[in-house]
Amino acid sequence: MDDAGPSYWESFELLKILDLEDFGVKTLSETIGTLSELIYLGLRNNYIQEIPHSLRGLKRLETLDIALNFMLEVSDIIRKMANLRKLESLAYTSIYDWAYEMMASLKKLGFEEVDENLDVGKNFAKLKKYRVLDHLILKGYRFRSVSCLDEIVALHRLKAIKLDGRLSSLPSADHFPPRIRYLSLVNTCLDEDPMPVLKKLPHLVRLKLRNAYISREMVIQHNGLRSLKVLRIGELWNLRNLHVREGEMSKH
Repeated sequence: MDDAGPSYWESFELLKILDLEDFGVKTLSETIGTLSELIYLGLRNNYIQEIPHSLRGLKRLETLDIALNFMLEVSDIIRKMANLRKLESLAYTSIYDWAYEMMASLKKLGFEEVDENLDVGKNFAKLKKYRVLDHLILKGYRFRSVSCLDEIVALHRLKAIKLDGRLSSLPSADHFPPRIRYLSLVNTCLDEDPMPVLKKLPHLVRLKLRNAYISREMVIQHNGLRSLKVLRIGELWNLRNLHVREGEMSKH
């Protein structure tokens, strides 16, 4: 991949999906920009340090996954990639390198390196202008805790949220976006039962909890999770008792 020249990429001129996850790629040739039909480009978990400028020519690109390229800096190239105005999904990029210009079409956005040193409220305020953004992913940095997320309510159009990283506490129900339908809590390691908060989210349809809670008992309380259709629980290593009170989740 590091040495692929123009003649190599010409063989794939009609390619729509290119997933190079775990390929050990260090550099991408500028000739990758000849893949004019590409709608999905996956570059996850490689050693890429720079995005080729030729990606500006990928007019059909809808999804760019650059997660786990730990030395990658993307702020300058994102400003120059005018075609990103049509991008619908971008995951993941460092929240510290993020450029907010020219990305109004994003529906799904994933950030990594979120920790307690970051004022996430300022970032949420900037994201308010993304009028079609309805899916947000926040991934913590190693073992550091994610800072308070109460101001996420400013993103009132969000329907799906994934939080991956340690949390000292969940936002209160009043601080969740009111339209939230899907919530994923991964590696949050909460001390307190999240259900008293989650039961107050009236439109929640799908809930995933993976290594999300470290105590022994969880209670789905009265009038809770009335709209829930899917509940996925995994890696709650200390959980011994899950109580579902009579009348709860009665639709399913």
